[in-house]
This record gives sequence, structure tokens and C-alpha cells, in this order.
Amino acid sequence: MLNKAVEEAKARIADLVNAGKGTSAAMLRAYLTIEEYRPKDIDAALKASGKIVPKGDRSDGFREALFDYIVEERRTKQEVEAFIEGTGAYGETSTNVRRHTKAHLDNFLLSERVRDAIEREQRQS
Repeated sequence: MLNKAVEEAKARIADLVNAGKGTSAAMLRAYLTIEEYRPKDIDAALKASGKIVPKGDRSDGFREALFDYIVEERRTKQEVEAFIEGTGAYGETSTNVRRHTKAHLDNFLLSERVRDAIEREQRQS
């Protein structure tokens, strides 16, 4: 159960998102800070809103979403780059995600090599 201040901050997050003021945790945190919400309440509201993933519980974060996207069907490098840059199916991504574009693309290329090897083996069987 969330306290009143966190509930208010969570409601404000929903208002900001609906008004198109931002969807990233950083942007929402900035708005709430300017509006003088307490940092502790902002963190709790962002977590409760699903805008940030608590440390140690990143199984449903960007990387997991990228892996799901890659294995769902064969993707082009351009589709995966758009996904990583935040202009594709995933939506807005963080600076940290974009900073690690090469590592994410390497994962994609590895998955394509594995997919090709499996398909080759299935054809031979």
C-alpha cells in the first residue's frame, strides 16, 4: 500500500504522461522535482508506475524486451537499431540503452547466426 504522497505523485505521473509531457523516468523525475515532490516519493511513484525497474529485478527491462523482439520473428538490422534508438516498436529508450547500442547489436547478430545454424541443421535433417 502506497502512502498519500506517493499516490499523489503517481497520479501526477499519469497526468504528465497523458498530457504528452514525457514518458521517460528522467523527464518525469524532472517535472516532479520542479513541482517539489520529495525524492523518496518520486522514486516510489516511478516504481509503482512501472517507469523504473528496481535494482535486482531487471528481468522485464529493456534487454529482456529486446531479446523477445529479436526471437519473435526475423528482424532486419535497421529494425533492431530503431528499437534500440527508441524510434521503433519499443518506444522511448534511455541514454544508457543507446550508449550500449553496439553491445545490443552484437547480441542481435549473434542471435541471427544461431538462428541460421538451427535453420541449416533443420534443412539437413
